[in-house]
This record gives sequence, C-alpha cells and structure tokens, in this order.
Amino acid sequence: MKAGVATANGLEVRDIPRPEPKPFEILVKVKAAGLNRADLAAARGSGGHGTVGATVGIDWAGEVVSEPASTTSPAQSRPAPRRKAASSRATA
Repeated sequence: MKAGVATANGLEVRDIPRPEPKPFEILVKVKAAGLNRADLAAARGSGGHGTVGATVGIDWAGEVVSEPASTTSPAQSRPAPRRKAASSRATA
C-alpha cells in the first residue's frame, strides 16, 4: 500500500506493508486524505505526532475493509469502547 512517510527530506509517498488490525481496531482503505499544518510539521520530524520514518496523516476518510468479528466480550454489559483505526496512514 502507499503511505505518506516522514523523511529527512520531508514528506515522501512510499510503498509500505499492509497493517494487520489488532483486537478492537479496524482496517480502513483510505479514499481521501488531507494534509494540514500538523502533518507537514510531522513530515519534517518537527511536529507532535511525527518522527522520521513514521507514517503521516490524521485527516482521512475511507471504507472499512476489515473489522473484528466481535467488539464486545461476554463479560461486558455496555458497548465496547470506540474502535480505533489500525492505521492513520494517508494512502494514495
């Protein structure tokens, strides 16, 4: 899959392995992504959510392609916590 990756030269689009969702996570095929000031700072390794080598992108929308079979355990009597995406990677 493609992802925006922070490098010493700024943001680069690279091929990376497809992530596998952990329990209570979902996998989303990103259809649209936007870059904001925080993403651009992260791409330079100077932002709060990015380091060189990390994927960049916190604003995106897409289609859920994989989710857990169950998001609650038998012991829970209330809804499970909100599921996180397996990745916040911005893809092309």
